[in-house]
Amino acid sequence: MLTATGVTVRFGKRVLFEDVNIKFGKGNCYGIIGANGAGKSNLLKGINFLKAIATNKNFLNGDSVGRYMFALKEDAGDEPIELAIEFATKSGIPFIYSVEIAKTGITFETLQVSGLGAEENKNIFTRKDGAVEYSIAPSAEVNKMVLGWIEKNPFASLLTINNDMPVLADANIDIAQKWFDDELTIIGLHSFNPALIGIFRNDENINKFASELFKAIDLGIDGVKVETENFEDWISTHDVSNLPVDKLRKMQCRR
Repeated sequence: MLTATGVTVRFGKRVLFEDVNIKFGKGNCYGIIGANGAGKSNLLKGINFLKAIATNKNFLNGDSVGRYMFALKEDAGDEPIELAIEFATKSGIPFIYSVEIAKTGITFETLQVSGLGAEENKNIFTRKDGAVEYSIAPSAEVNKMVLGWIEKNPFASLLTINNDMPVLADANIDIAQKWFDDELTIIGLHSFNPALIGIFRNDENINKFASELFKAIDLGIDGVKVETENFEDWISTHDVSNLPVDKLRKMQCRR
C-alpha cells in the first residue's frame, strides 16, 4: 500500500498543487482523473522526483537540473523547485520531507517526524544556507565532514550521506531513506501513454508479451487490455445515474 499525505510542488510563489493526499491499496487499480493541466502527471513526477533525490546522490547535477525543472513546469525560469511529502513507513513512523532545489544545488532541505497535527513536528535535520541543524548533533569533526560533503555534492540529499559514510547517528534518517528506497515504487508511463495505448491496441503479440511480463514480475496485474473511447463522446451519452459501477469493479486487479 502507498500512502502519501501533503504532497506539494511549487515554483517560487507559484503553487502547482498543495497538500494532495493519496492512498493506494494493495491489489487494486486506480486512476487519477482531472482536466488537462490539472497536475495529474506532475503529481507522479513530483513523487518520483523525490524518490530519486532521496536515494541517489548523483541523480541531479548542474547540467540536468534545468531539464527536470522544465519537465515539471515549462516556464520555470530561475525559480527553484520546492517539493514536500508526508508519509508513514511500515514501522508506523510518520515523516515530512521537504526540499528546495535551485540551479546551483539544494538550497533548503528538512526531515521531520510529523506530529500529525496533534503536536509539533520534531526536526531531524534542517539544511539551509550552507549550515545544518540536527536533533542529534554530531561532533564538530563530523559536522565539518558533512559540510564538506555538501560542498562537494551540492545536489545530493542528506538522506544519502550515510550511504557514502555512516556519520549521522539519528536512526530516523536511515528509516526515512529506506522508505524512499524500498517501500515507495512508482512506475510512470505518463509521458508516452498515447503511443503506448496505440501499440497495445494494434499489436496482439506485444499485448500478450506485456500481459505475461506483468504476471511474471508480480505487480498484481493479470493482463493488459486496451479499450478506447473518446471521453467527450462518452460523457455526452452518460449521466451519473448510469455510471458503469459493476464494470469498474471488475477492472480491479486480482492476485
